Amino acid sequence: MMCTTKMLPLMMLTVMFLQPSYAQAVPTTNLCTYHMFPDSPTVTILNDVINVVQGNSVTLDCTVSSNLALTSVYWQRNTNGAITTINPTINNPNNKYSGSTTSNPALTIFNADIVDAGDYTCFAVSSAGTGQSNIVTRLTVLAQTPPTVTVLQPSYSITVGNSVTLECTVTSVLPVTSVQWQKNVGGTITTITSTTPPTVTVLQPSYSITVGDSVTLECTVTSVLTVTSVQWQRNVGGVITTITSTTPPTVTVLQPSYSITVGDSVTLECTVTSVLPVTSVQWQRNVGGLVVKYSGSTVNNPSLTITNTDTTDSANYVCTATNSVGTGTSSQTSLSVTGSIPVVQIPQPSYTVNLAQTITITCTVTANPTHTSVQWQRTQNGVTTNIGVGSGKYSGGTVNSPSLSINNADLNDIGQYVCSATNIVGTGTSTATTLNVVGDVPSVLIEKAQYSVWIGNTVTLACTVTANPSHTTVYWKRVINGALTDITVTNNNKYSGSTVSSPSLTIFNVDNSDEGNYICYADNSVGTGQSSQSFLDVFGSIPVVQIQQSSYTVNLAQTITITCTVTANPTYTSVQWQRTQNGVTTNIGVGSGKYSGGTVNSPSLSINNADLNDIGQYVCSATNIVGTGSSAATT
Repeated sequence: MMCTTKMLPLMMLTVMFLQPSYAQAVPTTNLCTYHMFPDSPTVTILNDVINVVQGNSVTLDCTVSSNLALTSVYWQRNTNGAITTINPTINNPNNKYSGSTTSNPALTIFNADIVDAGDYTCFAVSSAGTGQSNIVTRLTVLAQTPPTVTVLQPSYSITVGNSVTLECTVTSVLPVTSVQWQKNVGGTITTITSTTPPTVTVLQPSYSITVGDSVTLECTVTSVLTVTSVQWQRNVGGVITTITSTTPPTVTVLQPSYSITVGDSVTLECTVTSVLPVTSVQWQRNVGGLVVKYSGSTVNNPSLTITNTDTTDSANYVCTATNSVGTGTSSQTSLSVTGSIPVVQIPQPSYTVNLAQTITITCTVTANPTHTSVQWQRTQNGVTTNIGVGSGKYSGGTVNSPSLSINNADLNDIGQYVCSATNIVGTGTSTATTLNVVGDVPSVLIEKAQYSVWIGNTVTLACTVTANPSHTTVYWKRVINGALTDITVTNNNKYSGSTVSSPSLTIFNVDNSDEGNYICYADNSVGTGQSSQSFLDVFGSIPVVQIQQSSYTVNLAQTITITCTVTANPTYTSVQWQRTQNGVTTNIGVGSGKYSGGTVNSPSLSINNADLNDIGQYVCSATNIVGTGSSAATT
């Protein structure tokens, strides 16, 4: 069995263990004794911050809790990292300290000085060890300086009979024991030692009289100072009026400032309250220190109205009213008149438009006060012209829509444009923007001056169109007997093309009637462009057929060949023989054995086994796409 030692305060504990014995019936007993050791003292500081005036005494409180008797108590001061140990029982020069003992651990510092400032820690020592406070007391030593006294205004200006408070602030490290004022009149200084105002007592709480009667409201005044004035105040429905025989009018402006727009009217409102009749009301305007007086306000209507204001009316205004005692002056009210000429902007330095198109020149106007009119001008070759909108040529250029739209632009619209806007302050003008007008009628070209085609073939007359603005239509014409004739392409198997995307003209199955001069046309918004003439040459004819002999003779049962020659352009596609007997013409069918030849490759006719039925007049014919050509008859 093992025993362990634990640290427990002020105790010694004996523990008995019962251990069974396998050799005996009675168990044996083992004892383990624990020795308990006490903790070091617990030290507590009561105040973490203490202030003391230089030269005074101060006590830093500290309590100590310990299970064992204390052997000593001491303090340490930390001043910017420098540690000083304070133990009055060991070292106490000039009896600077007291306390810091086992019976009185608090530390008292006499005649505190600046060097005593710092963070203080309390320590207590017993046989169990040394304990220290878990926080420090920060001691601040306040230097002995007189109070700092400040008046808040260098001067005051009031009317006789009114009250005034001369404001003053006092800052002091030490408690302030008294405050005095001094009055200097012509070098004579009077000290005002009492701050108690006069005691005023009315002799009756109420009076009841008949309208028209006179009454004296009695009061007594008691004051340690000379009473310089006495005033009464009248409260009617919460409205308090000060009554004094020496009071000038009370003048009040109802607003400290006004802000309006140039051209507006404004009334600077003012009220006048006076016990005595008001004899006149005036207003003063202060602009840059110069006071300019206005008239026009009246006793019955002291407010000042300014019509059609402009920026020169911006100023500080004061209302004054005069009675038989003097003149009362209001605080100032500030009038701010805002507004300027319009700010006009054209966002682009230049614009470009195609001929006959519409262009909008953007103009933005920012105006306070709102602009009332907009004007556009165009300058060409140094000559400036006002643009009249609403004529159909132009639109916009109004207050609600200041931008200018130019319809159907032409070369006369080229120039520099300026947008102007006017309000009651004046006219603002944009910088100039330049308008360029570009474009023309389409440029139309036929690639060849002449096309040649065989009769029956297909031909394409190539046409190219260059247009700005883009062309919208393409069409063709041809010259017939000196006159222009439209070529209808739609719903016509003879032609194709002649469109915006495919302006060339294709002619199918050309014949001699297609020969002639052709012109290609294209339209855009500017106008119509046309090509020069292109000639279509159609060549080809019916075959030329010849039998070389005017007559042939053959013996019965013999074979004879009647020679036929064919010249054809375009090439002939068939050959036909005919025989005429007794006025009856018969087509001869070759390839039956009786006849051979009579083909495109071999147009001559061979007659086999000739007999009397073969006697007659023979004609050879050949056909191409142009037509059929026939030879003269041979016998």
